[in-house]
Amino acid sequence: MENNETQQLPRRLSVATAVATGVGGILGSGIFRVPAEVATLAGTSGGMLLVWVAGAALTLCLALSLAELAAMFPQTGGIYVYVREAFGNLAAFVLGWTFLLINPAAWAAIATVFAEYLGQFVAMSDGQRRVVTVALIVAVTVANYRSVRLGAGVMNFFSFAKAVALVSLV
Repeated sequence: MENNETQQLPRRLSVATAVATGVGGILGSGIFRVPAEVATLAGTSGGMLLVWVAGAALTLCLALSLAELAAMFPQTGGIYVYVREAFGNLAAFVLGWTFLLINPAAWAAIATVFAEYLGQFVAMSDGQRRVVTVALIVAVTVANYRSVRLGAGVMNFFSFAKAVALVSLV
């Protein structure tokens, strides 16, 4: 194991931002898009509830597994470290590159859902929705590039907005 002193990143985020990041990751944009499909495919309200409970149980298992791994390997790098420890450097390298390829697609999906919902309030053509999608990705990228705290503020705002929207629906 390498020296933990050399692997520490500066701590610039608050506990509130860490919670907002977790909430933002768990309450992804899919929660606003998927329920109608789940209800249709499940067929009954009981079936739909069972699907959501099963999903919550799986999510809890993942969260507890990641918490245990974080306690076992308190190093900078998150999932990369866990894969490296379990499967070696090559697998961790491939995971790192996979992240670089998959994350932009996830960002595009999230921004697209945002633009579609914005289109419910402001009349937009498909081209205008695409422009909003790209502008949102660029704006969030610039905020994160500009400073960690500004990026954290954006994350806090959107996580809070998602939580408020869900609570208001419930």
